[in-house]
Amino acid sequence: MNAICCLDFDIKWLTERIGYVGQEPRLFRMDISSNIRYGCSRDVNQQDVEWAAKEAAAHDFISSLPNGYHTVVDDDLLSGGQKQRIAIARAILRDRDILVLDEVTSALDAESEHNIKGVLRAVRREANSKRTVIVIAHRLSTIQAADRIVVMESEKVVEVDIMAFKLNRGRVANNNLVVQSPFLLRSVYAV
Repeated sequence: MNAICCLDFDIKWLTERIGYVGQEPRLFRMDISSNIRYGCSRDVNQQDVEWAAKEAAAHDFISSLPNGYHTVVDDDLLSGGQKQRIAIARAILRDRDILVLDEVTSALDAESEHNIKGVLRAVRREANSKRTVIVIAHRLSTIQAADRIVVMESEKVVEVDIMAFKLNRGRVANNNLVVQSPFLLRSVYAV
């Protein structure tokens, strides 16, 4: 990272700079506001929580719940896409330098996937952010707006493609390697 070997970093320092949202995020049996605040090392108020939820396209559905942000989460209350957006709001609120989104659209319906893609576009447009966003995905539709795509197989980089991917989607989409085992990475840098 920044031309420094990751093995040379203090592990605590490094993990404090990485936010992670997995395929099946874990929410806790507490209210939604507390779920979004969970793990945040700085003091945050309700306005900060709602800002993060808006950035993650979660504010509207949260506000429509019976108790809004004070609604207690249980397993049957939220859809997969809603859980993803709450987990992304949590990651946004933590304001890490690196945000890793691991298969966040893989198990979602088309509407939820569309909402998550909107969140990815919003994170990219943050004017004063220098955050790097890494999206790990098997669906090519998830990474269409990527700045850089890295295809890996057996823990090795086998292809790095920027514009060629966008110009030759058919070639890449039909490539057996991409269909079997891709990890597509997206780096987003604020200008």
